[in-house]
Amino acid sequence: MENLLMYPFNKSFMPYVRHQDMLNDMHITSLISPNGWGLVGDKINTPCGDIIVSDDFDYALESCTCVWFIEDDIIALPKDILWTKLRAAITHGKNIVYTRCRDREEVQEMVALIPSGLDITPQCIGHNKLLDSKKVLYDIDTPTIFVIGNAECSDKFEVQLSLRKQFVNMGYKVSSVSTRWDSAIIGVHPFPEFMWDVRLSEEDKVYRYNGYIKEIEMMESPEIFIVGIPGGIVPYSRKQLNHFGITAYEIAMAIKCDSAVFCSLYSNYLSEYFDEISKLILSRFEIAIDYHHISAYMNCPDHQRVVDQEYNILTLDSAIVDEKIRALGRNDVFNLLSSGNARIVAEKIIRQFEGYGDIDAI
Repeated sequence: MENLLMYPFNKSFMPYVRHQDMLNDMHITSLISPNGWGLVGDKINTPCGDIIVSDDFDYALESCTCVWFIEDDIIALPKDILWTKLRAAITHGKNIVYTRCRDREEVQEMVALIPSGLDITPQCIGHNKLLDSKKVLYDIDTPTIFVIGNAECSDKFEVQLSLRKQFVNMGYKVSSVSTRWDSAIIGVHPFPEFMWDVRLSEEDKVYRYNGYIKEIEMMESPEIFIVGIPGGIVPYSRKQLNHFGITAYEIAMAIKCDSAVFCSLYSNYLSEYFDEISKLILSRFEIAIDYHHISAYMNCPDHQRVVDQEYNILTLDSAIVDEKIRALGRNDVFNLLSSGNARIVAEKIIRQFEGYGDIDAI
């Protein structure tokens, strides 16, 4: 069992902390965040007990056996600081997981420093280009669930993990493709890098994504497929563009789903919002939304500009979300970060699939 140190810890990696039981032979013991990021001293609740976020990397290094170098969130970590921490981990003979992929030049420089005996970064499957060479869209025979959202920070990734955990606990074999590039560490296939390749046409991306999903299906023979869709469905503002909904459209054209969950940032919604957004998604993407999740994140356009973006994300108490859901009184709107609600929706989806004749009850 590896004692895992996460650095530089930020809120976008909270799903991994809350679902650390999905980490293979790893136990998170230290969360290290740079001073000035506003997290040092915070108490983080985990399934294995509380962890206090610290800025003392060297002290935590002594008691860990592995360091997971994770991606930044809003604030970028200076390269010289990263280099110093990586060299310290190598010098102390710690195993290393390196999933910082945003800066390709940085990745090449840093990974080249890591001795092969210490690098335990999970490897993703290689895409078999033979599957898309004929420009054919393959049928996906596995019942498939989409998790889609109206914006980033709407809990899409954690909803995927929550549903996956419930299906696995119910005895089903689940394959997942996430909205993120660092999810291989928990046995979830990452969002494929070729979908961001500007050299590929949008048509080629549709064929390749279809081939990517088919390849996983052929390799793993799952009973349930969970597919996360990055970004949003339309631009949220002139600054928060959500990839213009292009990624969502490409995935919707590549494969079809049998059930879908839509994640929304928190707002003072009327009940009609959920019906209208479902109609929009059905007409634009041919995706029928069955269930909704309300996030505890709220978009605040009037807050101080952050990194030249005219929006900020405010974190709410989950009790506010739960109260809003109770007030709405709908049977298709949930807080799916609650294991009880995730279980309810997972059971509803299984009954839905049984009605289609796509899956057998366990």
